[in-house]
Order: sequence, then structure tokens, then C-alpha cells
Amino acid sequence: MNHASELEAEARRRRNTADRARRLARLASSPQDQVQMVQLAKDLDRQAAELEAEAVALRTSVRVPDDFEEKPD
Repeated sequence: MNHASELEAEARRRRNTADRARRLARLASSPQDQVQMVQLAKDLDRQAAELEAEAVALRTSVRVPDDFEEKPD
């Protein structure tokens, strides 16, 4: 598995965990617990978005071989 795929897999795990936190927030017995679960979900969603953006950047970047030499015009 390449690095971009690993980042995407981690992003999916964090999104799934965020979904679970939102479900737990609905079941929380206190308002403080609800707020904590919702904040956790937001943080995980933000982290997942950052990982997805990094994966896209890796997939779309141009890789230049180490031994590449630019030829004069």
C-alpha cells in the first residue's frame, strides 16, 4: 500500500470514529458529555480532511527522478 492510500485509510478510520462520537453524543446523559463528543467529532473530521488533502497532494504531485538532469534548450 502506498503512502497516499495509507493516508486515505486513516482518514476513513477517523471519519468512522467521528460518526460514532456523534451517535454517542445523542445518547449522552449530560450536556457536557454531548458537547465533548460533538467537539471530538469535529476534531476528527478536521483531521480526516487534512489527511485527505495530503493524500490528494501526493497523488497529484509530479515526481522527478533523483538522477534527472534538465537539458538546455
